[in-house]
Amino acid sequence: MNKPSRKEPARVRPVVPLLPYQREDLESDARFRWNCWARQTGKSFTKSLRRILRGLIRRRTQILLSAGERQSRELMEKVRRHCAALKIATDRREGGFFRDMRFKQLEVTLPRGVRIVALPANPETARGYTGDVFLDEFAMHAHDREIWAAVFPSVLRGGGELDIASTPKGNANLFARLKDNPLFETSSVTLPEAIAQGLDADAEAMRRAMGDDALYRQEFLCDFLDGATALLSHEQVRTCGDPSLPLYASAEELARERRPMFVGVDVGRMRDLTVVWVLAREDDALSTVAWFELASAPFREQFELLK
Repeated sequence: MNKPSRKEPARVRPVVPLLPYQREDLESDARFRWNCWARQTGKSFTKSLRRILRGLIRRRTQILLSAGERQSRELMEKVRRHCAALKIATDRREGGFFRDMRFKQLEVTLPRGVRIVALPANPETARGYTGDVFLDEFAMHAHDREIWAAVFPSVLRGGGELDIASTPKGNANLFARLKDNPLFETSSVTLPEAIAQGLDADAEAMRRAMGDDALYRQEFLCDFLDGATALLSHEQVRTCGDPSLPLYASAEELARERRPMFVGVDVGRMRDLTVVWVLAREDDALSTVAWFELASAPFREQFELLK
């Protein structure tokens, strides 16, 4: 007699799909949390969902501060979509204009009277609220010290929580300094790390399309670049570039060169690039013939290129 076949249980599709690093952030119960995540890795998506759930659990007002009114509206739109996906009843409204300002307060009321208030980050708009706070893209906030002074009393009252998330923007800001604050639980996620955990993106295509290694390192590798302490600023280096120069050349193309050529190599390890620069002598000057970049390549591949 044939045994009856056992049906495989149907896979349940998550209401809000999350990658491992997003789930780890969502499930954290840390009071103070600092996130340095690369661009396009879901910072605002994850943090807006986290503040909804933490607000419902804690029955506290959630204050979301963004760099500007446009970002504030986009963040509140993510809140609306999360609530719709989770079938959370909401009452949404726009508040009046702030005194002497053109900014509007956006507000969503959840069950049990939990309020989510989204505001453009400004020392004046940040005052007067009590609740948990999320500072979105805090490295981009103008007047970050004044905003910090306005927000922190709101957090301290009643055991409030504080989430800070951003991509880096140099070291001369509070976001950069807070990464070493021992009271904060920290999380850093680069674009390659997010891809390794399932994010659908192409880091190499992104780097090539961006065409600026320093900015790529800042925006997607979470490097805190400090132009103030550099011998040459990024802008000074950029203005010396010539977009008409060739980026890549084959070995056959280089073999056809009849001028004396010189090759320089800057060997990179870990996250640094290995750069090969080819110069040709023309009269009393040297001009660039081609240059090559290798990212995360083993030394064997680097040596093969040089041969």
